[in-house]
Amino acid sequence: MTDQQFADACDAAFEKIETALEAVQDAGADVDFVTKGEGVLEISLEKGGKIIINRNTSAREIWVASPGGGFHFYYDGALWLDTRDKVELLELLHSLI
Repeated sequence: MTDQQFADACDAAFEKIETALEAVQDAGADVDFVTKGEGVLEISLEKGGKIIINRNTSAREIWVASPGGGFHFYYDGALWLDTRDKVELLELLHSLI
């Protein structure tokens, strides 16, 4: 995967995350998110704490830091999957939120 392909895949994933978060907000959940520069997304949770999502270009992964732990995701060509248990990125974020 080239740098540009990785960047494009990350951008698409971040857009999906932002769209999903907007839907959660519209449903009445108290979740705030902010894009902090290129490749970093911060989500403030109603129950306290934050989730930080960022791209790690050198590892070709998306990293998630949350009150529930840290997670690394690789792109399999279609989905971003956790390196340990293969959970999909949006599925994990849904469970954390």
